[in-house]
Amino acid sequence: MAGGDSFNPRNAGGTSGGVGSFLLGLGLMIVGFYMLLKSVYVSYGFVAWGPLYSVYGWHLTGGVILIPTIIGIAMVFYNGSSVLGWLLLVGSLLALFAGIITSIHFSLSGMPLFDLLVMLFLIAGGAGLFIRSLRPS
Repeated sequence: MAGGDSFNPRNAGGTSGGVGSFLLGLGLMIVGFYMLLKSVYVSYGFVAWGPLYSVYGWHLTGGVILIPTIIGIAMVFYNGSSVLGWLLLVGSLLALFAGIITSIHFSLSGMPLFDLLVMLFLIAGGAGLFIRSLRPS
């Protein structure tokens, strides 16, 4: 090997912490996060006629935001170099996308306390082993 570098199973992250602790910690964290994320439900509340934004008492809906999108598309198709058309098109699409993202709701499903404690134990214990393996022993 060049420069005397050789594989040593006791070196993780360039330290003498140990590859075994590194892999075990990483595995525990992966299992814990998998279990936790599997129990999270994602829902959304976006509707075209419901309020998407509220500015000074004015309620903008998803349908209202589509009006500048349509105008921007028409302006861009009529004149491809229209700065106002591109601003309307891109700005309204960004506003619509942001409204959809902000209307997403996350909720944790009901589960026994034991299951939650197992998930947290796997995540915290795995993180401890993982971090310990990265420092010199």
